[in-house]
Amino acid sequence: MCKILTKIVSAHKTDWDIKLASVLWAYRTAEKITTRRTPFYLTYGLDSIVPIEFDLPTYRIINSPRLGVEASQLYRQQLEQVEEDRTAALEFTKLQQARRKKVYDKKLKKKNIVANDLVLVYDSRYQKFPGKLHTRWTGPYKVLNVWDNGSLQLVDFEGEPFTTRTNGARVKKYYPPVPSP
Repeated sequence: MCKILTKIVSAHKTDWDIKLASVLWAYRTAEKITTRRTPFYLTYGLDSIVPIEFDLPTYRIINSPRLGVEASQLYRQQLEQVEEDRTAALEFTKLQQARRKKVYDKKLKKKNIVANDLVLVYDSRYQKFPGKLHTRWTGPYKVLNVWDNGSLQLVDFEGEPFTTRTNGARVKKYYPPVPSP
């Protein structure tokens, strides 16, 4: 949604609040890959009517009769179908997320960090400020504990533990310099 908003606002970026309604409408009426449905359909059970269809009626608008007894029963059946569609969208979303996780996890490198190892921690504050000679790694620190989810409890060389756990993806193993003979 942010991508749509940045494409629509002017160069000064001061009119975003005026264009927000249009962006929300575009987002809600566009079919999503993960659910194969529009958010509008999953919420209301109907396909949205684009505002231009009021001025230039389409076949769907011209052919829609008032609801009678039979039509209301058909409408109830369609509401049951919406529940099935929501369940199918949820299942497909879970399947897509599992696929994406599998692809992402293949790209990750397995780090063999155990307790008492020395590690460097990536300092993301300097990520947007590239510099050839600027170090983005702080440390070294000693690993006190490794949890199953990949987080680490680190301790500095004075014995002060970090107040929070550190994500294992933000560290790399530190190899102390070997003294030359």
